[in-house]
Amino acid sequence: EKLAVQSVLYICPVCTMSLPKSDIYMHIQECLLKELDVEPLMVSVTMIHTLNRDKTVVSNCVNILGKYLQNIIDHPDEEKYRKICKSNKTFTNKVANTSGSLEFLSKGIGFELQKLPREINGETKEDDFYILNRELAENTEQLIVAKQMLEEAEPLEVLLDRNMKLFEPSIRANKIELPSNFFSVTS
Repeated sequence: EKLAVQSVLYICPVCTMSLPKSDIYMHIQECLLKELDVEPLMVSVTMIHTLNRDKTVVSNCVNILGKYLQNIIDHPDEEKYRKICKSNKTFTNKVANTSGSLEFLSKGIGFELQKLPREINGETKEDDFYILNRELAENTEQLIVAKQMLEEAEPLEVLLDRNMKLFEPSIRANKIELPSNFFSVTS
């Protein structure tokens, strides 16, 4: 059976390629990763807002990252505010698991991953930390812009590909078959 339309397609807002809904967000992620080195701050912020479909996850991540940035803006000379422990429970649960957040920290802001000694239950062990160097921390104007971008960004929207086709009048016109998901009501 030959369908008039093979599937419902959506347009990638980055490159305008048309893909089924099951593939579109993976494709958007690939497109954004290709652009990450060109415009790291903007693209990483866009990744956070677009690739995470749960608004609560995005909100939690943005709030925590915003607090990190605000602490650095308020205290650029204090080393403790320029360090984020990778194994910190809040960081692990609300930031690290959010698509785009690590790209935001490393490429967008300039944090570097380093091993540092850390005292845990009286023992000194090495742990991974994201560290922002003093020079970048003192550029508070850039950090304010990054925080504002992070808080005000909107997700990229995928659009329905109308995939318009013109059918010539014929006897077979009454026999046009469409896939069942063609009729699914979506937002």
